[in-house]
Amino acid sequence: ELDESTLAGIRAMLDARRCGRNMDDLMFTIVYTVLGYDSAAVYEVPAGTPESLLVCPVSGLPYEVLVDSARVFISCPSGHGTREEKLP
Repeated sequence: ELDESTLAGIRAMLDARRCGRNMDDLMFTIVYTVLGYDSAAVYEVPAGTPESLLVCPVSGLPYEVLVDSARVFISCPSGHGTREEKLP
């Protein structure tokens, strides 16, 4: 039998994984779009990106997203981690 502390730890781990997968999907969407432009790179979150990718799926708070010519950086305001991808 699992105690409440163990269950809370498992819940926190699953929440972080769920959020991490969402950040990975958002990262793919942004990087794929940025690298898809040959002559005029567009360094922003693509128009039409689903709202569900722009927020933490656990808390509903919007991610901090930085897109520039050097990198894409995504941070969860709920403490579920960050993602960073350097651009070529």
